[in-house]
Amino acid sequence: MTVERETLTDLVSAALGPGGLTFQAFQARAVDPDSGYRPSTGLIQKIRDGSLVKINPSLVRAIAAGLGRSSREVGIAAHRQYIGTPLETSDIYPDQHPPEVNIGVTGVPGIDAANTPLTLEVLEKYLALREQRLAERDSPEGDDAAEA
Repeated sequence: MTVERETLTDLVSAALGPGGLTFQAFQARAVDPDSGYRPSTGLIQKIRDGSLVKINPSLVRAIAAGLGRSSREVGIAAHRQYIGTPLETSDIYPDQHPPEVNIGVTGVPGIDAANTPLTLEVLEKYLALREQRLAERDSPEGDDAAEA
């Protein structure tokens, strides 16, 4: 199986298959690094079994952490399973971030960053806001300001 064809159920089933992780070990690893969200064992079982689940960014990031894969790969697998539309992804800033990070646009074939300027504008604003919030969260001055 290749990443391009895998569904979320495929990814989770492979991780929890013979010689893989236990549900408890997977759940211990499956924590969204942004929010701290941790899916329940029951939700992980539903995903493994191919049941319909509500997909959200925190769940995708948590499952990605549990699998040791990128949230991009897991998000595309979830999209493939629950929506089914073929997707193409283009990396917008390949030389401006570490190799383990992918900042891209995912959409239907033929749509990419070059012909979606509004998408680029929104993405750049989001990244700037996220960077600002992370800096505020990690800043010692931010802790003092919150206490005042």
